[in-house]
Order: sequence, then C-alpha cells, then structure tokens
Amino acid sequence: MAGARTAVVTTTWAPGTRRAVELARALRHLGAGAPRLLGYADAHFPPRHPARPDWSTHPWTSPYGGS
Repeated sequence: MAGARTAVVTTTWAPGTRRAVELARALRHLGAGAPRLLGYADAHFPPRHPARPDWSTHPWTSPYGGS
C-alpha cells in the first residue's frame, strides 16, 4: 500500500555508533521513519559498543526479556 507507515527495529547497534548512523541515513533515503535501536552490542560486528550488553549472550528467561 503506497504511503503506509514503516518501522525498522534492530536489536543491535546503539545510538551514536557508526552502524546506527548508516542505518538512519539509509532509512531517510527510503522515506522510512527513524530506526528503533534496542542498543545491544553485536558480538559479531567489531567495533562493538563496549558499554552495551551482548545480544548473543544475554540470559533470556522469557520471550519478553524479563525473568
């Protein structure tokens, strides 16, 4: 449907990182809204964000991230 709203959510890439900036730029070119960044570090993409927890090693106990 033309003109539909879109949302892009990514579990990795924290705000202010190079990859987050690249993603935001690409979405602007596509006419999409700003990305929603959950901010987990990407263990397989250096340089990772050292102050963020790893998505791949997070101790998930429920599908919603809580215990």
